[in-house]
Amino acid sequence: MAGTHLNSFANVGKICRNDIDPRKICTCILADVSNPLKSFGYVGNMVHQIERILEAPVERVNGKTLWLCDYPPLRFRHCADEIQRVVSARPIRTAPLQLLRVAAAAGDAARMLGWQNPPLTRFRLNKMITEMVYEMGELERIVGPLPFSEKQGVAITVDWLRNHNWLPKQG
Repeated sequence: MAGTHLNSFANVGKICRNDIDPRKICTCILADVSNPLKSFGYVGNMVHQIERILEAPVERVNGKTLWLCDYPPLRFRHCADEIQRVVSARPIRTAPLQLLRVAAAAGDAARMLGWQNPPLTRFRLNKMITEMVYEMGELERIVGPLPFSEKQGVAITVDWLRNHNWLPKQG
C-alpha cells in the first residue's frame, strides 16, 4: 500500500466532539433551512474499507488518495434524526438560520472573553450548514458494497455508548 493516502471524516462511530458530554448529543438545534449532504461514515464501514484496500492489487491503490466514508453521502438532518430516534431523545429543534448566526457570533464573543468551548460558534455553524461531499467512485470500485447501513451504524454506536455508560440504558 506504499504511496496510498487514507483520509476519513466524522465517522458515526464517533458522533460527538471530545468536549461535549455524549449524553447530551441530541440536545441540539439545527438550522431550519439546512439539510446538507455530508460524507460521513460508520467506523465499521471504514474498517471494512481499509481491509479491502489492503487486499487490493497494488496497481489499483498505489499513488491514490482515498477518502473513507459511507457512500452515498448522508443527509445531515436525516442522520441527526436517526440518532435522536435510537437514543429516544426529545425531537431535535430547529431555529431560523439568522437567529443561529447571531448565537454563533455571540459564541465567538464568549470565546474571546474566555469561554473555552461555547456550544455554537461561526466555525461550527458553517460546518453544520455546508455540504461536505467527496468523490467516492474510486473507493466504491475498490471496496464494493459496505457491510453496514446508516441505521445499523447508528444502532451499533448507540448500543456501544450505552454499554460503556456514555448514554443511559434503555428501558
